[in-house]
Formats: sequence, C-alpha cells, structure tokens
Amino acid sequence: MKKTLALAGPLLLSACGGSISEEPTPTPPISYQFKVATQSMNLCGETSALSNYEVIAYADDGSIVSRHVADSTGQVEADFTQSHLNFAIVRDAGDNKSDKQDLDITVLAQYPVGDLGTLTVRSNDTEGCECQTTTVAIQPGNLTTQKLNLPYSGFSGSTYNSQFKNTQLCEIDKSKEALLVANHLESDEIYYQTMPNPSLQIVDDKISIDMMVTAQLGREITINTSVNASHYLKYVTDNLYDYSVPGAINASMHILDNERVDKIEFHTEMQQDKIGLSTPVRLWGVHIPLTDETVELTYTQPEFEAELLTGLLETPTAPYDLSGDKQRVITGFMSFSRTDGSRDEWLYILPSQSEEGVNFELPSDYLEGLAGGIQYQDLSTHIAWELTEIAEVNSLDQFYQSDWLKVLLPVASHVKVRPPATYSYVALESGD
Repeated sequence: MKKTLALAGPLLLSACGGSISEEPTPTPPISYQFKVATQSMNLCGETSALSNYEVIAYADDGSIVSRHVADSTGQVEADFTQSHLNFAIVRDAGDNKSDKQDLDITVLAQYPVGDLGTLTVRSNDTEGCECQTTTVAIQPGNLTTQKLNLPYSGFSGSTYNSQFKNTQLCEIDKSKEALLVANHLESDEIYYQTMPNPSLQIVDDKISIDMMVTAQLGREITINTSVNASHYLKYVTDNLYDYSVPGAINASMHILDNERVDKIEFHTEMQQDKIGLSTPVRLWGVHIPLTDETVELTYTQPEFEAELLTGLLETPTAPYDLSGDKQRVITGFMSFSRTDGSRDEWLYILPSQSEEGVNFELPSDYLEGLAGGIQYQDLSTHIAWELTEIAEVNSLDQFYQSDWLKVLLPVASHVKVRPPATYSYVALESGD
C-alpha cells in the first residue's frame, strides 16, 4: 500500500522587529494508490497483456465512486482518498470482447486500497507454441481413478483402457517439453508415471501407459485423523499445469517427488448426512499445504455453528457476525443467465462482519438487453457460498495483504501460489 503525506506548518516572517503570521497552508489529503494488472497465459507459458476489463470502485451503499478502464498493457492505476473501498473487477470472458456479456465479475468488499499485483488468466490458446496433439491411453482403464496433468479435451473409457483424447504436448521455455504425469489409484495405493519427453513415446498417434508395469508408487505419508473422508493431493508441473490426484480413504497416501513437480496442498472433504434448511452445510473441508519435507498430516473436522449459517441462505450478502478465534471470510459464486442466453458469473470475497449488506449493480451500459428494472438477483440461476476459516490471519486487512487473496481469486498466478497456512471451509447448500 502506498501512502503519500505532505506536511505543512505556519510560516513566520520577520520584518521591522515584528512578525507577521500567515494562514497555514492546507494539508493535502492522504492519497491511497490502487494498482492491478492482468495478463493471459497460454499452454506453453507465453504471456500477453489482457486489457478487456475495467475496475469499478463502489461506496458502502453500493453507489459507484469511479470507473477505471485498463490500458493497452493491462494496467489499472488510480488514487483514492479512502483507505478502504469495494472493488469490482469486470472482465468480458466471451468470444466477443466488446459486447459486455458473458462477464466474469470479482467483488472485493472492504479492500484496503493498495497494489493487487498481476492476475493471470490461463487459456487453452497455443499461439506461438510448439505443440503436438495425441491420445494418451492408460491401462488398466478406469477414468474415475486416473488423471493427467496436461490439458486434454474428450475422453473415453473401457474396462481395459482409458483414453484421454486431444492431449496437448507443448514445448515450454522454448527448450524442453512439458512433463507428462499420469496417476492411477489401485487398491488404495497411488501409482505415478512421469514422462519428460512424451512425444518420443508416440506410436500410431497414441501414447500407451501400463500403470501396473511401468508406474511406481509414490512416497508414503501418514495421515492422522479420525474423520472418514475423501482425500486429494494437488500439484503443479513446470509452474504451468495444476492438477489434483484422488486418494482412497486411508491412514496414508503416496505422494509424488519430482524436481519438475511442486506440491501444493492436501485437501479432504466430508459430505454431510443431511442437506436442507435445517442443516445448511453441504460439505466440510480442510486444506493443508504440502512441501518436500512433509512426512505426515494431522487434522480434525472443522467446527462451525451450523445455526449461524442458516440466515446466509436467505440473504447471503447481508451483514452477519461469525467472529471467532480465526479470521472467517465468505466467498460466494453466483451465476446469472441473461435473457439473450449469455451468462455472467460473479465471485464475492466478503468480510465476516460488515455494517451494511453487499449488493452491487453494474453500470447501465453493462445491462443492455435486460428489461427495465431487472437486477442480477432477478436472474439468479445458481448460488453457492463457502465459509473459509483461516489460521494465522487475525484481520481482514491481513487476509487481503497476504497470499490468501491469490488463493481464492478465480484466476491463477504465473507460479501457482501455495496456501500460506492450514484452512478449513464449509460449503453452503446451493440453490436455483
């Protein structure tokens, strides 16, 4: 956060043995500078400026303070006299970048004005890349227990073979191919197969992998918990391709050690027995960072007061008090279908306490095609809310100024951000 403060005091002039005092020079107000940049990154890591977005600053009552369009380099800079504001980052994510439809909107409520950094939107574009397209076939076949790290479109499966069609094998850094990683869950054990030069393994337009012959078990880590839950491991390869590996419900898991694979986190989630207004909790979950030194994981089921969450289902952006020992933040995903068939998606990042409800409307030039008086709330087709409890973060300002914001934003940083601390969450029942 950049603050500029100019100080001035009374100026005393001495003449003819006397003194004349002038009125003090007014002190300029403190200026807080907001900055953000956005770029696009394709399948081989090439980046380019992304300028089809604007930042809208809102007051607490929902009125618009100012609007700021990104320049040709993807930058937005603005000065404000307020230390905290509400910001909406509005990006046209549709095929037509000028029709202001198919929007992605991210709302940061009560954000401490400062430098938001560079946000990176990942794309499936291969312009400027050296890529090959092939099919990766894995034996034995079971798509529910297998995963590839590289992008692919379309797949088919059988008892003996799972085929990941149109898999992209791209050169990265203009010097080496992206690492191919396949995994397979067999009898509660995770097997991994890595290929540093997968194009050399193509035969008849296909890469064939027999996981039970060529793959290896990962390093075993111990899981200490009494919770009966599904487990996942999250990785990123070559700082480009992030993916998750499912694991069995067990007292241990096998983890991949590879110099081109960064461990991100261990994730577990638990389905609640009952779903409905009396029990608004749909899922419990826990995220724990992973490192090369991780040998065991310990966690307990998160503790939340379900009755405090019921009101969020009726008015999810209204004021609420969920204060506790840990900082709590609500993230809300809301998808709206316009009458012309386009779809706008909002992501709210809200403080756990506020004086007023949060209900921001886009300017009228974004709402062309909607009947007069219609608001986004009238078009709601899907709502999902998640309460996140974050350890080692004691205030909203600390939350916004840490890596946590990058973790929860719906865009990815160039190098995948590892969560800075263990956190738990509860997903609220979604509605139509």
